[in-house]
Amino acid sequence: MSTLFVNKILPDSGSNVVISGSLIVSQSLIVVEDISLSGSIRLGNAAGDSIGFIADVNSSIFPDADVTYNLGSTSKQWNELVIKSITASGNISASALSTITAGTGSFGVLNFKEFTNITASGNISASGYISGSTFIGDGSKLTGISVTNLTNLELTNITASQGLLITGGTGSFYGGVSASGTGSFDHVSASGNIESSGTGSFVHLVVAGMVNGNISSSGTGSFQGGIDCIGDGTSWAPTTGAFGYVSCSEDVSASGDVYGAIGYFNTLSYTSTSGVTLKSTLTADDKPVIFTLATGETDIAANDILGKIDFQAPNEATGTDAVLVAAGIEAVSEGDFAANNNATKLSFKTAASETAAEKMSLSSVGLLTVTGRILTNNTTEATSTTDGSLQTDGGLSVAKSTVIGDDLDLLSDSAILSIGAGKDFTITHDGTTGAVLAGTPITINSTGDLTLDSSTDVIIDAAGGNVEFKDAGTLQLTLDMDTTGAAQILKLGVDGDELLLQQFDGIETARVLDGANLPSAAGTSTSIASGNTGQGGFGFRKMVYLLGSGNNDNVLTLTANQSGGVIFVTPTNNVGIVLPAGIPGIHYKVVIADKISKAFTIKTAGAGTDNNDTFFMHCTRVGGDGAQTSSDVDGDTLTFTNALEGSTIDLLCLQGGANEKWLAEVKSLDTVVATVADS
Repeated sequence: MSTLFVNKILPDSGSNVVISGSLIVSQSLIVVEDISLSGSIRLGNAAGDSIGFIADVNSSIFPDADVTYNLGSTSKQWNELVIKSITASGNISASALSTITAGTGSFGVLNFKEFTNITASGNISASGYISGSTFIGDGSKLTGISVTNLTNLELTNITASQGLLITGGTGSFYGGVSASGTGSFDHVSASGNIESSGTGSFVHLVVAGMVNGNISSSGTGSFQGGIDCIGDGTSWAPTTGAFGYVSCSEDVSASGDVYGAIGYFNTLSYTSTSGVTLKSTLTADDKPVIFTLATGETDIAANDILGKIDFQAPNEATGTDAVLVAAGIEAVSEGDFAANNNATKLSFKTAASETAAEKMSLSSVGLLTVTGRILTNNTTEATSTTDGSLQTDGGLSVAKSTVIGDDLDLLSDSAILSIGAGKDFTITHDGTTGAVLAGTPITINSTGDLTLDSSTDVIIDAAGGNVEFKDAGTLQLTLDMDTTGAAQILKLGVDGDELLLQQFDGIETARVLDGANLPSAAGTSTSIASGNTGQGGFGFRKMVYLLGSGNNDNVLTLTANQSGGVIFVTPTNNVGIVLPAGIPGIHYKVVIADKISKAFTIKTAGAGTDNNDTFFMHCTRVGGDGAQTSSDVDGDTLTFTNALEGSTIDLLCLQGGANEKWLAEVKSLDTVVATVADS
């Protein structure tokens, strides 16, 4: 038959129902055993029909035509696809909050932003891009991955020709990462190599192997195998690496710029001719560049080096000393570090023909020690304690000689300049305008003249009582001021010497004679000896004044300074002498040189005014009638006219003041006598 319309067919057990035509069932079709259908099979004839599977599918499902039919649509999507392996040349998409679990997937495009979770124990391979919020699986065959909101990414290996883009979460790649595109990660941890000819951007990057390509990080990166930035994905031009944290046991080489918050390097080299610049990108106030050399030691002892900077020319062709460290700066601990101690000095090293050694250090308490000289070419003149080319706010200690090229100013009142280990000799400012020299003893040794020049007095105060004058160390003269009897002694230091007084031109005016100074005696049985038993005496030279009157009356007025002088008078006309105001003890001698009939008078200073002055005159006359003596008193003018040559008058002041008294001893060699009267 061709068509069978039945409500229910119940075959006998073990029997078959064979329909060679069409079977149309308007109600349910229940088949207890297997159903084998050949040819084309259609299930349902309207969009509202549905097919439900209770049993498992135990065979492959193949589409009738390649790349023709879809599994689901945008309006009717599968909820969850759980498979071991997926191979797709087109797109695979899923609605939100869906999950794909697979062993191996091969896709043109796999869009994970539609999936909450993807778990893969095998490979996921895509020629397009892959995006999602969570990645769990091996991932060894990924050729292009883009994950925009990834919470966690755990893959054994990633290979992406289109680039890696993971903007959130953590990535752990046990087999390494290789990308010719772009990778962006918050956290990447790989036990293998990370190789990229494109650009990698990471917040945290931990690599046990090698890193090739550009690496940019705002977080922390630890590169145990080293970093080699060689290109930007399209060429081998220098590129840029920016790191929040860099740790590297091998070399870091960059032909471009390197930016980082913390970096650990064995060697950091650059090829730029402009040098290395540490520059902060922060523009706010008080945001300096901080360059820290930090040791990892946990127990700092004395003389441990906390950090050092060496300067060297290791490629210098001449070798030997030329390639040694030429200079350096070190921070060296001064003792064991403790909770209350981190005392450290800065050591500054330089070299001449050696490995650089310490030449200067700055201690923890600010003590600057220099093994060489300190030179300053500043020529600022020091006028106070706050200027000059070299200034110290404390004391200055100098172990060796000090040479001052110009003035040495001690600016404080009562300042003291001390000399000697015990400060035995001092020059002390007296607080005003003078100074006091103190020492035991004080010797001034000048190879030239020694001048004491004072605008007032020169005072010699010898508490020992003696002032000694020496010639080349030999005592010549002593002024003894502490003898008994209130006497002051001027004593010669060499026996046989005599004390002379000379005027400016060297002419001797007085002499203290030694007892051995005797005149020579000649003749038969002659001898001479000192009348005072060799004790010497006082000899002197008197001043002689030659007085001539000329053609007119002349008056000679004497001063007290000329006391002791001799006036040798040769009158050619009337002549007179006026004595100075009387000072007891001053005296003069007048000698008549020639007899001429002229008047000769001697007057006191007050003669002719008050008539109070008095001459006590004694005149001894020696003439043809024998020696005669006369006297005259009570007058201020002595007259001696026509006296014979050789006659003399000795004048001695007995009393000064308003009533002067003078003694006049006159010796006349003629009958002429002297007289006294008031003027």
